[in-house]
Amino acid sequence: MLTNKREVLKGFFVLEGIDGSGTTTQLHRLEARSVSEGVAFRADCEPTSHPAGVLIRTILRGDIEAQPGTIARLFAADRHQHLEGPLGIRRSLNAGTKVLSDRYFFSSLAYQGLDCSWEEVSNLNVGFPFPETLFFLDLEVGEAQARINSRGQAREIYEEAPIQERVRLGYQRAISEAQAQGLEVMRLDARQSVKELTDSIWSRICR
Repeated sequence: MLTNKREVLKGFFVLEGIDGSGTTTQLHRLEARSVSEGVAFRADCEPTSHPAGVLIRTILRGDIEAQPGTIARLFAADRHQHLEGPLGIRRSLNAGTKVLSDRYFFSSLAYQGLDCSWEEVSNLNVGFPFPETLFFLDLEVGEAQARINSRGQAREIYEEAPIQERVRLGYQRAISEAQAQGLEVMRLDARQSVKELTDSIWSRICR
């Protein structure tokens, strides 16, 4: 279970959702919106471009194999660098820049929790703070799969429908636990138009 004494990082926001829900699209649109409105804003994603994140991406593409526990630990290591490194989230927040990340430790619980025990993944991520707000783009797996198919790209190792059904359940558990501990969560219907979603998220970030 997630700890009930997590730090909350003001100005830090997270996008989550199953593959095909539109988190990456929203990240790019929100970054563009920040530029047009002159808001100090940083758009990030996990895995990062740090060497640990690059290694994770090769695993997700299926280029190399790794044990589930190894993958879970790599994500935690990459996340620590993302948060605490010299170019990390904390430094940006301290400089007055808002930060939005496409995925954070909720993804680890939903994805790595498939093949590792929930407790193992939770313990690897127990020291990471909550964002100010989590935006969860909720979408049925069937519709998300149609979007993935429309990309015409090779699938990553977690993107098949039966896996995504389990991931969606994992997200529900992770988010319910986090909400019980006081995290602000905005559940957004990912069937809305891209613009409607962007407007809803942006209005909260700039509240």
